[in-house]
Amino acid sequence: MKFASSRARNTATKMAAFPDVGIHLRGTPVGALAMWGKPPWFISDNFGVAVRNLSRGRDWYKEKLGLHEAKTNREEDSGLPFVDLQISKGDSCITLVEAEPGSSAADTRPMLFTKNLEKARQWFSDRGVAVGPMQGDSGGNQFFQFTDLDGNNIEVCVEP
Repeated sequence: MKFASSRARNTATKMAAFPDVGIHLRGTPVGALAMWGKPPWFISDNFGVAVRNLSRGRDWYKEKLGLHEAKTNREEDSGLPFVDLQISKGDSCITLVEAEPGSSAADTRPMLFTKNLEKARQWFSDRGVAVGPMQGDSGGNQFFQFTDLDGNNIEVCVEP
């Protein structure tokens, strides 16, 4: 493998020889980023989440959920600042909308889906996301919730 510099080669060698070496990118071990790959959950339909600070919200969702900014040429109907985030190009989006100062949180229940609830819950937990316990509803659906940095609860359910 070719490296751009001897420093890059030395860093890669140390990471391979000592996977627990303290190399971190925003609190996440660099070697861990590559091992996660595509997340064990998906966004089935576009949904919006209100955040107090768009820049901080975008950074949190990108870091903790591994999302990428979608390249869109649309305008938010409300005129408020927003950003569309997705897992991969062409996927459904989570739209973060900067809430107006003093506005109350919307009473919405955004949902993500997974084929393996335990695996998805562990994936979120490993990334430092505050996850709740496994739950079931009266219809027999299994799910858990996690909370973003603004206190929004998002459910992760077994794929319908």
